[in-house]
Amino acid sequence: MLNSIHEVVDNETTDPKMILEQAFMENVYSGIQGSSTACIIRLNNGILQAVNVGDTTQQKVFNTPYQLSNAKGCDTPRVAVEAKVEVEPGDVIILGTDGVWDNIFVWEMEQVLKDKTKNMDLKNLILYNSFDKFRKTPFSIASTEAGKPCRGGKFDDITVVIGRIVVEEE
Repeated sequence: MLNSIHEVVDNETTDPKMILEQAFMENVYSGIQGSSTACIIRLNNGILQAVNVGDTTQQKVFNTPYQLSNAKGCDTPRVAVEAKVEVEPGDVIILGTDGVWDNIFVWEMEQVLKDKTKNMDLKNLILYNSFDKFRKTPFSIASTEAGKPCRGGKFDDITVVIGRIVVEEE
């Protein structure tokens, strides 16, 4: 991700797929080891543009996401999924790692965000669900459907970013 920041700042690249490709190539040239999922998002003139590799939406088999790596035979930006969505003022954008989407249903998230009277913190609910051994979660359902019966949440990385589209004052 540091290379993606350099691509935007130093080269003024704005296309998420190009940013991902250039950042990946910089890792290849530098010989950095390891692997990672990745997501880069851009908002411009009411269009949310994203490029994603791995996590919940993109898996080789159950619980084995695509991951970028410069190791031989591993995934490259060619496997990335691109999306464009029109947004307007008032829309809420929720970005999350697989630890988010594995442990909370979209309807639960909507309920927490709409109900201000409960004073419930979304990230803490997701974390709580990840430790709950008896709760039905998106992960437990997907695991069972994949032939690996499972109950409860999945302890995993949990990062959630919530934003609202607003009109910029001139």
